[in-house]
Amino acid sequence: MQRSLRDEARLLKSTKAESPKVVRRKPYPSDGSDGDIVLGNTSKGIKLFAKIGNKWYTFSSDEQVLNALGDNINIPIENKYTITNLTADRIYNANSTNVAELADIVGTLIRDLEKLGFLKSKIS
Repeated sequence: MQRSLRDEARLLKSTKAESPKVVRRKPYPSDGSDGDIVLGNTSKGIKLFAKIGNKWYTFSSDEQVLNALGDNINIPIENKYTITNLTADRIYNANSTNVAELADIVGTLIRDLEKLGFLKSKIS
């Protein structure tokens, strides 16, 4: 059986997602339903709001987060941290570890952050 053009149009309209609503503030807990997504053009910048488990969550762009940090992100660390005997370690058992392993993990994290340009430090 062939559908009429009117039936096809009605079907398309009923399955088409609406454009996200644009708001100026974070929605109130009573606003919307689970699964709703709202774009925010707020005084603190562009935000994405999503309602999950009857609670609104806020998401910001990486650009906004980095801009908020400003120049603080690359403040040189004084030569107070000198790491020696570092063995790269990115795997550990949170239920069974020792201080030496945690020290390697922290040193590896500092080195990785330095390579990404988030820190300026000296690691020997």
